[in-house]
Amino acid sequence: MSTLAERMCFAYHRECARLDDSVEQPVFHKLPDKGAAWFAVANAQERILADPKTEDPFDYELVHPIEVWRDKSGDIVAEQIPTSVRIRPIVTGDLRVPPREAAEDYNAAVLAQVLGIEFGMFQWRMNAADAQAIGMLVRNATGLDACEILEATFLQAGGVPALDDDGLAWVAVAREMLVTEQEGFALVRCRTPGVGTLRVGPLRNGHLTLHSKVAATRGEWAGRIAALTKACAGAADGANETPVSTIEHLRAEDSGMLWDAFEEQKKKLRVEGTSHFGRARSTRSTGGIPSSSTS
Repeated sequence: MSTLAERMCFAYHRECARLDDSVEQPVFHKLPDKGAAWFAVANAQERILADPKTEDPFDYELVHPIEVWRDKSGDIVAEQIPTSVRIRPIVTGDLRVPPREAAEDYNAAVLAQVLGIEFGMFQWRMNAADAQAIGMLVRNATGLDACEILEATFLQAGGVPALDDDGLAWVAVAREMLVTEQEGFALVRCRTPGVGTLRVGPLRNGHLTLHSKVAATRGEWAGRIAALTKACAGAADGANETPVSTIEHLRAEDSGMLWDAFEEQKKKLRVEGTSHFGRARSTRSTGGIPSSSTS
């Protein structure tokens, strides 16, 4: 557990230093409290791996009626206008929104998808107070992510943040707890009930092409979901891919961890490919001009 505590401490400060270069990496065993807060964070692993506390779907009655839609002549357009909306936890499939809506307001587009209503209605015709309340209700129904639980544990144990805005650093801490890098692949322990551990990789060129192709036409998260479906497998059964429905119903934090693992492997492959290129070029230059079938 001490090793995990040190790794998580290092991950936190490494990410904080990336965000603000004035942050320094402390020597763990010389921390004033001997790392007590980080031991508390590491000891929260059992709580992190337990099923997250979420709320069952429920209806929220709108306080303010949604405005009617009028055509250019001023006449009311006949349509079904909801008086209530269904609140439920966010899942990965909700992150896949059309590029045009994502460019206008990504978070609003996700919420509209969760509610099952038209984006323009949510964005321009729903009262902003109702929209704000809905956002908080959906977030509350989804439950706390691992990074939020670990941050709260750290603060309760007397830990002192390195930055005021250190949310991304706590994502890095959660990644250190939940993701295990192996040679050519990564194992990600998912917090979505019933999923367990998924293996990401080994990556092939088709995975990278699939992401780029789908993302270019249907949006970034559509590309990620398509690529993860092909790149992920159950750690135990070794299947070649995971059903798209499984990826779509993952907690958003799980798909975020899976994608981070995907991206990390891309970086490693790029570095290795560059190394192979350099070595091949060096071999050709020292060995002279290679012979050909016509020489």
